[in-house]
Parts: sequence; structure tokens; C-alpha cells
Amino acid sequence: MLDMTFPEFGAAVTNTDVALLPIGAIEEHGPNLPLATDSILAVAQLVDVQRYLQNAGIEAVVGPPLNIGITNEADDWTRDGTYMYPSQWHRWTSF
Repeated sequence: MLDMTFPEFGAAVTNTDVALLPIGAIEEHGPNLPLATDSILAVAQLVDVQRYLQNAGIEAVVGPPLNIGITNEADDWTRDGTYMYPSQWHRWTSF
């Protein structure tokens, strides 16, 4: 959906009632991966699902990712999904 123009999106939704919504947390994945890793993977997986459905004769639109969630590291709520970056996180959330 995000790569479509408005006319392309309009045409796509007239051909289907199926929307696939990727959902992924924004969290650290070590120093080598982006914070959006979960969302990127969710979009990629749903593109595969979209192709599978299309091969079965069912059209679907992959919607924009919903970035939501927080990691609970081993049931320790003091170590959430930002525990690797505490000084930056606290600075950003101290409004």
C-alpha cells in the first residue's frame, strides 16, 4: 500500500475486501539491526502471504506497518525494549 499511488490503491481496494496489517515492535536488536526489524519482517512475511493468496485467486492489500509493543525481558519490567539505550530513552521521554 505504501508503495502505491492513490489511483493504484483505489483500483486495488475495489478488487478486494482483504487487508493484511503488519504489526511489529520498535525495539533494539543489538548494534547491527534497525529498531524497525520486527516491522520490516512483518511486512515481508505478509507480502509472501499476499502472493500465496493471489495464487489462490484472492486479492489482498498489504497495509502500512503498525509499530507497537514493548519487550518484557524475562518478566522483568525494569528491562523493557529500550534497556540497551537507557540514557537516550530517558532523555527523549522526559518532557
